[in-house]
Order: sequence, then structure tokens, then C-alpha cells
Amino acid sequence: MDKGQELNYKMLDSDNKSHDNHKSKEEQLYLKQSDFEIMQNLVGPSYILSGFYGILLGVYMGTRTITFKNRPLKLITTSMLNLMGRQMSNKANAGGALVLLFSLTKKSINFMFDDDMEDLSKTQKHGIYGFVCGALFKSSKGFGPSMLFGSIFSGFCMSVCYMYEKKYFSRFL
Repeated sequence: MDKGQELNYKMLDSDNKSHDNHKSKEEQLYLKQSDFEIMQNLVGPSYILSGFYGILLGVYMGTRTITFKNRPLKLITTSMLNLMGRQMSNKANAGGALVLLFSLTKKSINFMFDDDMEDLSKTQKHGIYGFVCGALFKSSKGFGPSMLFGSIFSGFCMSVCYMYEKKYFSRFL
């Protein structure tokens, strides 16, 4: 065995010993993920779930608005599928964009204000991230809707973070 291989084995042994400190396997797995992997794991499922919500909303709206009397089945089916497709694409794009914006907002706020926010709890930080993200997301609607949606999304983010800290559901964030 040459010196390079010996050094590699020694480094591997020291790495294994240092990782055995008081960290669980779940924490080690989380530490190995980069920010882009975490974003990838959140944006895709939110896009799919928002699209599924859009399909259900389209079915609901279609049954409420389409009159079924004296219309051929082909026309009813076409209008239902059209309404479902419009709602699905609208909600899926909004859900994916919201989660992507939240991830980018979180990363940029952590980069710019890391020293100022070190005394805040994780729940408070997520409240700030949610407020800024919600305000940016609805900023094209005006000041009032922007502040309202920022407050609502801040409360949602804080409640999800609080439930995670109290271990109400398994780790997926």
C-alpha cells in the first residue's frame, strides 16, 4: 500500500469517528443535502399536489356551472375537460412558483440578514420568510392583498414549522 492510500484510509476512519458524535442518521442525511436538493424535493410535489387540487376544483366548478339539459354528451365532456385543464394548469403553476419563491426568499434572507436573525427561533424565521414570500407573490395585486396574503402565508409557515418542531408529522421539510 502506498502513502496516498494510507492517508485516504486514515481520513476515512477519522471522518467516520467524527460523524458518530451525537447526530442521528436523519440529521446526517439532512446535512448532506444541498439547498437545491431540498428545493427540488419541495417544488415537484407541490406542483403535483396543486395540479390535483386544480383538477378537483375544475370538476366542482364544472358541475356547478354547466347545464346538463338538452346538451350532447360530447359537448358536456369537452367543456368539463377544458375547465379542468385550465384550473389544473393555473393552480399547479401557482403552487410550484410559490414554493420556488419561498425557497429562494429563504436562501436570500439567510444570506443577507444571517447575523441579524441569529437570536430568533426557527419558527419566527419561517414566519419572516413566509411573510416576505407571500407579499412578493401577491405584489402585482396591490398593497392590501399583498400584505394580507403575506400575513396568511406567514401564519401557515409558522404553523407548519411549529408542528414539525413538536413532531406532529415526520420530516419532509
